[in-house]
Amino acid sequence: MSMKLSARLVTVEPYKIADLTAADTENYMLDLSDIVPKETKAVLVRGNRVTGTGNLTALPMGSLTYSINCGNQDQKNISIVPIKDREFWWRLGMANDDWDLILFGYFVQRRTR
Repeated sequence: MSMKLSARLVTVEPYKIADLTAADTENYMLDLSDIVPKETKAVLVRGNRVTGTGNLTALPMGSLTYSINCGNQDQKNISIVPIKDREFWWRLGMANDDWDLILFGYFVQRRTR
């Protein structure tokens, strides 16, 4: 008997899960333990700018090589961001920008037979 892995998309009424701001452009981790189940493999998010001129970048699974633009002044796209251990890694394009992180849903891994 073999096991197959699949993912299920869970959508939620969009809501703000965090206010992201920092005095620099370093990498930061947002703990999603209280928001998504531990089987979560990716989140559907969008950054809404509150103040500033830079962009919001997500770092899939804490990667320093790959990045996903989650928002800028002209873009209102929803991004699928892979995560590991319910950690959402991010950085600002400009210091002291202020962003609201909006959650639209998440993908959870499940086993099928």
